[in-house]
Amino acid sequence: MACSSSPPAASQSFSEAEIRQILTLSPVPDPPPDPTNRWSDDPAAATFGATLFHDTRFSANGQVSCATCHQRALAFTDGKSLSTGIGTTGRHSPTLTHVAHQRWLFWDGRADTLWGQALGPLEDPNEHGGTREQYAQLIADDPRLRAEYEAIFGGLPDNFADDRSAATLVFVNMGKSIAAFERSLTFGQTRFDTFVEGLRDGDLGKQRALNPSAQLGLKLFIGRARCNLCHSGPLFTDLEFHSIGVGPLDPDLPPDQGRMAGISKLKNSEFNGVGRWSDDPTGPAHLKVDYLDTDRAVVSYKTPTLRNVAITAPYMHQGQLDTLEQVVDFYDTLQDADLSGTPEKILIPLKLATAERAGLVAFMESLNSE
Repeated sequence: MACSSSPPAASQSFSEAEIRQILTLSPVPDPPPDPTNRWSDDPAAATFGATLFHDTRFSANGQVSCATCHQRALAFTDGKSLSTGIGTTGRHSPTLTHVAHQRWLFWDGRADTLWGQALGPLEDPNEHGGTREQYAQLIADDPRLRAEYEAIFGGLPDNFADDRSAATLVFVNMGKSIAAFERSLTFGQTRFDTFVEGLRDGDLGKQRALNPSAQLGLKLFIGRARCNLCHSGPLFTDLEFHSIGVGPLDPDLPPDQGRMAGISKLKNSEFNGVGRWSDDPTGPAHLKVDYLDTDRAVVSYKTPTLRNVAITAPYMHQGQLDTLEQVVDFYDTLQDADLSGTPEKILIPLKLATAERAGLVAFMESLNSE
């Protein structure tokens, strides 16, 4: 919904300039199209993808599905610092809420398409741990899965033991189906969205959806605390990568190179948006991928969305912080931040009052869907 050039000054707490900023934060628009996946908005593919997403047979031990680490009740996260599948991974599972809007996938951005992201965990030894041949054969041998697959993608061979190319095609179509399902993973109205409607319409009743503490937090978020420099737009993320000096969860874990390694992995992936399995390899995906330069990258991680953030704890790429209060305290003091190698120039201690810290937490809690 477009906002007017002179928004209604219906709240005594915000200036007209602040209201204009707030109106850019809601509602969430429809996701952009994905030309690399011709089935991205196909209802039958989405239904098939939902089946695959929840089926534990698509793992080496028959006990892990996509839903293992992406649980609906936790906004499609798992509540763990380091997610666990066949083994233990090196990072926290990011939410899949509104994931179709993301430009890059994973904390390090090593996938540039949603279907490419869906395929990585299936063969990762610490996540699902299986093989594309195993998965293709399972679909071919299961009457229901085979019928659903063939209704969308066409006929299947009976055996994939000696035909990796055929198995890869089925594997790619699995990813594109899961992506079609994941494009539907949106949540409903938040108290903040109701508040924004109230600002836009001059409805004081709707503006009461945010209590005074949350309104104070919002004022700080777009103002003195400068949270919106990275957590911008209706998804509260700039969709890019930043280095904020959070130390590793465990110093004994292997060093995590974040975006530095992610760019190389993306460019070398057989499932990126400019490769042979893309449905539009010469299209807009090149605008994202071609300019990426490993030499200019730093150890950084993708800015997460803040929608439903109150139920996606723990926080940061390895779940280093347990609560929103700890997140606010981190930015407030930067006491334990290692900023020696970061290019970020905006990170300075906020030095907030107790009520201001509580207000930021209250505001973030208002981003939970009803």
